[in-house]
Amino acid sequence: MNYYDILNLDKKATIEEINSSFRTLAKRYHPDLNKSHDAKDIFIQIYEAYSILKDERKRNIYDEHIFNKDNYIKKETEQTNNYKQWKEKAKKEANYYSETNFREFAKDVLENIKEEIITGCKERLAFLGICILIFPILMLCNNC
Repeated sequence: MNYYDILNLDKKATIEEINSSFRTLAKRYHPDLNKSHDAKDIFIQIYEAYSILKDERKRNIYDEHIFNKDNYIKKETEQTNNYKQWKEKAKKEANYYSETNFREFAKDVLENIKEEIITGCKERLAFLGICILIFPILMLCNNC
């Protein structure tokens, strides 16, 4: 039950209608005037609804939260469905690679690793060769 229902109001109720409804219900359910055992709880609910709906800022926040809850749930459901679709697609792709092309995939990976090792070794050897050639020259220049 939302605050508008508690005060027997429409969502488009004006401040005057909110005040009027509150006064009527407060007289009916005030614990000093109504001796039923649940009058106090009902009065607290009425006052809580009134305190939110009478303040324009609080009312806007409340309306945004309560009446856009369905949109939020819809958005969450869409995101969950998108995740499930993505997960299913990833699972199919993983099965494809594991069942049909695993050996080809493994060969490609090993070839790439091998090329990188060879390329890296060649670059290191070239650098080392340059250092071996330049080091004696640098030593000679320092002695000059």
